Amino acid sequence: MPGDIKERWLKQQKKAQQLWISFRDADAEIVEYDWYGGSGVSAARLGWKQYLTEHRIKELKERYDIE
Repeated sequence: MPGDIKERWLKQQKKAQQLWISFRDADAEIVEYDWYGGSGVSAARLGWKQYLTEHRIKELKERYDIE
């Protein structure tokens, strides 16, 4: 991949990942409504973020054929 294309690709990848992180964090806030403010909200929110992140890693590895 030529340098200028790679640079643009990396810039776009970074932008996409930042937007994905915003989505993940917003989606994790919905967990609070599932728990109705119970004492497990924080752990549930963190667990959901971990779940989404693990799936994102798997998706990127498959997309770019990374082991």
